[in-house]
Amino acid sequence: MKLIKLLLAVVLFFIIGLIFYSNYNLYYSPRLVTYGSVLVDEDLIKQLNYLKKSLNDGIAYKLQKQYPEGFFFSHLMYGLTWCEFAFDLPEGSKLKKKAIEEAIISLNKLESAFCKKNFNENLQLQYGAFYFSWTNYLRAKILLLSDNFSTRDKLISDFNFNCDTLSKVILDSDSPFFESYSNQFWPADILPGIASLSIHDILFNTIYDTVITHWFNKVESKQEPGEIIFPHSVNDKGIARQSARGSSLGLILILLKEISEINSGGIYVLYNRAYRTSFFNLPMLQEYSGNNSGEEDVDSGPVICGYGSVATIIGAGVFKRYGELDLAERLNQTIECAGYPYENSDTKKYLLGKVPMADFFIAWVKSLKTLEYKTVNTNVNENWRLTFQITSFILISIIVVLLLKINIRKSIIGK
Repeated sequence: MKLIKLLLAVVLFFIIGLIFYSNYNLYYSPRLVTYGSVLVDEDLIKQLNYLKKSLNDGIAYKLQKQYPEGFFFSHLMYGLTWCEFAFDLPEGSKLKKKAIEEAIISLNKLESAFCKKNFNENLQLQYGAFYFSWTNYLRAKILLLSDNFSTRDKLISDFNFNCDTLSKVILDSDSPFFESYSNQFWPADILPGIASLSIHDILFNTIYDTVITHWFNKVESKQEPGEIIFPHSVNDKGIARQSARGSSLGLILILLKEISEINSGGIYVLYNRAYRTSFFNLPMLQEYSGNNSGEEDVDSGPVICGYGSVATIIGAGVFKRYGELDLAERLNQTIECAGYPYENSDTKKYLLGKVPMADFFIAWVKSLKTLEYKTVNTNVNENWRLTFQITSFILISIIVVLLLKINIRKSIIGK
C-alpha cells in the first residue's frame, strides 16, 4: 500500500511539473544571434541539427512505413527549411553554403529510385501532382537561394522543363486539379507547382503569368456556392468531394501568398473566420468548420475535440505569411506549450522525438518569412494566457489536495 501511495505521488508530482513547464513555454521567444549582418534563429539551427541526425539515423524510411509520403515529406521539409532559413544569409557564407548543400541532398533523395517507386509514373503529371509539384517547388527554392553552386545549370534545365510541362498540362486540361494517385485529386497538391511557375517569372523571363491567371480562373469556375474556393479533395472534373479543411487550406494559403498573380486576401479572411479558434484562450485551428465534421487521418494528424494538430502548426505559418505576426507568435508559443520541447547544446526536438513528422513541419513553419506587414497590431489582449494559467492553478491545487490526502510524508518515512 505504501509503495502504491509513493508511485501515485510521483505521478502527481510529474503532472505538476508538466503543467509548470507548459506555462513556462507560453512565454517562449526564439534565441536570435547575429550571423554576419543577419539575425538568425539559434533554436531553428538546433532543430535542423536534430532533423539531420534523424535522417542520418533512417527516420525517413521509418516514416514511410507510417505515411504514404513519409520518406518524401521528411526530406522535402528538411530541404525547404534550409532554403527559407538561409535566404537572407550572405552569399558565400559558411552557413549559406551548408544550406545549399543540404537542400540539394534533399532534392537528390526526392529524385531517388526508392522515393519514386512510391508514386505512379504514368499519370498526367509524371509521378502525380503531389510529387511533381513539390519537387519543382524545392528546385525553385534552391534557385532562389543562390546562383553560385556547381549543379545550377542542370537544376535550371530540369526546373524549366517541368515548368513548361506543367504549363501545357494546365492549358490542355478542363480541370485545374490533377491526379496525385490514380483517380485521387487533392487541390493542395498542385499549389507548389503553381508557386514554382510564379517563382520562375521572378528568376527569369515573365512567361507564366497568364497561365497562372488562366489556372485560377478555372479554380473559380469550379467553386460551389457557399463553399471556400479550395476543397480538400475533388473528383476528376474538379468538383468537390470533401469540403475545405484547416490543414490543407492553411498549406494552400502559405503557397498562394508567394504567387503574385493571385490575390488570396479574401480566402485568408474566410480561413481566419472559419478555422481560427481557441482552447482555454490559447489560439488553435480547427480541422473542420461549421457543419462539416470528420475523423483524423494522415493529412490532419491527431484531431482532439475538433482541434487539429497539423492545422494549428500550419496556421502559425499562415499568420506569419499574411503579416499577423503577434498571432503567429502566440500560435508558436502554444505549440511550444503543447509540444514539450527538449533541447541540449546542439539539438531541439518536440514530444521527445516520438512524433517526428511534427518536428519537420514545425521547423519548416518557423523558417517561413512574412510576406506582408500589417499596420494594425492585432494582439489586443495582453492577458491571453490568463485563462490557461487559472485553469493550471486549479489543477495544481486539486493535485496538492490529493497529495495531502495520501499523506506522502508518512508513506516515505514509514509512520
